[in-house]
Amino acid sequence: MDPELRDALDQLRQQVAESAVETRRYVDASAAGLREQVAESAGETRRYVDTVAAESRRHFDVVVEDFRSRFQLLAEGQNVLSERVDRVEASLREDILRAQREMTP
Repeated sequence: MDPELRDALDQLRQQVAESAVETRRYVDASAAGLREQVAESAGETRRYVDTVAAESRRHFDVVVEDFRSRFQLLAEGQNVLSERVDRVEASLREDILRAQREMTP
């Protein structure tokens, strides 16, 4: 092979090798920057999810407490109605017994 061509090819190989090293450094630096951005974004996402989860828990607790108080009111109302029905039933029994006594000679 011609010595000039050999020298040109050797220089080209060296330039390619140097370029590859430079490219590798650039890619490594870019990858490190991307990793940092991804980690930062993941941290922000975690904080957001934690905040939303805490808000959801608080809302759920409020809703549960509202249901508890409504259920308590419903139970109290049921007790009042039950007592009233018992009184009406007792009164009707008394009225029926009185009417039966009045009707019997």
